[in-house]
Amino acid sequence: MNRREFLIGCLGIASGHFFDQIHSPENSKINYPIYWGNRKKPEIALTFDDGFSTSAIQKTLKALSQYRIKATFFIIGFLLKPHQKLWQQALQEGHQICNHTYNHSYLADLPLTKAKDEIVKWEEAASKIFGKDYLDTMKANFPFIRFPGGSGHKSEEVLSLATNLGYQPIAWSSETYSAVLKNHDYKNEPVSPIAAEITNHLVKTAQNGTIALLHFNQWDTFSLDQTIDGILQKSLTIKPLSEILS
Repeated sequence: MNRREFLIGCLGIASGHFFDQIHSPENSKINYPIYWGNRKKPEIALTFDDGFSTSAIQKTLKALSQYRIKATFFIIGFLLKPHQKLWQQALQEGHQICNHTYNHSYLADLPLTKAKDEIVKWEEAASKIFGKDYLDTMKANFPFIRFPGGSGHKSEEVLSLATNLGYQPIAWSSETYSAVLKNHDYKNEPVSPIAAEITNHLVKTAQNGTIALLHFNQWDTFSLDQTIDGILQKSLTIKPLSEILS
């Protein structure tokens, strides 16, 4: 078994074959954003966006590995190559990497042709870094896209575009920026107190079916091990996004 086959095998196990259960372009006009997983099961998903900070990525992978937890990453396309070794490590460890557009553009603010370019260019970058087999596996089993800033969640045109390109838009039911970070002068304040507030918020809001949105930054990842521990103490299981939607 070569490296690529190994990566695809890991992803197949983690995916839960979610795509069998979402609406495809052939039988539904639009895939609307999903905000929650199954609210009858004590399961949540941790999702991480962007991918700017090397140290935050490393810290995240270490914490997830420590707890043997799989997560879903929405990575900006132009950040795939600079951190490709870390993203390849993430795939080897069973995490899912999904579309977050190439330039982190707000899709509802773009002409539809430009919005399409943002999505397709991400696919091209992912194919170059991980191989076309990875992209095919993602589109078949966990075809998720997260619109930057949620821009496009209320746009029928953007949602139709994503659907026709084979995607299921993913929103969130708990997040850290508007709930915590934006209330602070976070670039000048000490990290630790803000990180503690983020941990408290994520643990408090975690419930059946929560899709938690974090970013690869120093505030969200500073106390990630404590965040995970607090969630697990609520008798919740943390799973890849595709599994809590199955």
